[in-house]
Amino acid sequence: MKKITQFSIVALVLLFSIQAKAQKINLTAGYTSSTWSGVDTDDLFGEKQALAGFHAGASIDITLNDNLTFQPGLLFTTKGVKFGLDSDSITLELQYSFRYLCIPLNIKYSYEIDDDMSIFGTAGPYVGIGLTSKSKVTLEAPLLGIDDTQEMDLDWEGLNRLDFGLGFGAGVQYQAFSLGVYYDLGLTDVFGLTEGDDRITNNALRISAGYTINF
Repeated sequence: MKKITQFSIVALVLLFSIQAKAQKINLTAGYTSSTWSGVDTDDLFGEKQALAGFHAGASIDITLNDNLTFQPGLLFTTKGVKFGLDSDSITLELQYSFRYLCIPLNIKYSYEIDDDMSIFGTAGPYVGIGLTSKSKVTLEAPLLGIDDTQEMDLDWEGLNRLDFGLGFGAGVQYQAFSLGVYYDLGLTDVFGLTEGDDRITNNALRISAGYTINF
């Protein structure tokens, strides 16, 4: 909890310290589809599946030139993965779900199509800290009369709370409204390992709707 509080304070100070130079604030929210990549994740606990979630946050625009802006922000997002085993007699599903508070630091390129519409692309690093970590196991075995679900708060035991990576995105903006697709490529190991061949990382696809407020 102390780490989360310190990270939140640093994030807020960072945004407030550069807000005076900002021309716009962008509010975003939407759908997140996340998974893991790395060594043997396809066969780790069965068939790997994407985990559905959500995200919400805000960013500010600092103009660099006619087309480029620096876009730091704060983003609350879910990440994780599902694994499943399915046969005629048994269905087993294991789910890892994490919630992060992230600071994305993006460079945004915008191209105006007309006075009302523009297209854009973004790229940059992000750093996040884990807020919650949970596992969920569902077992169904009708022949044995079993239909059970167990949830556990992992409290980040054996897990890496830090999530660092690179983000990429593209979208369209019409007046104050925007729609974008973003991809987060995780670079830190979920379990805190350092050896490249053994790492498992978070990846997430985000579909966001946004609204921009001009100062």
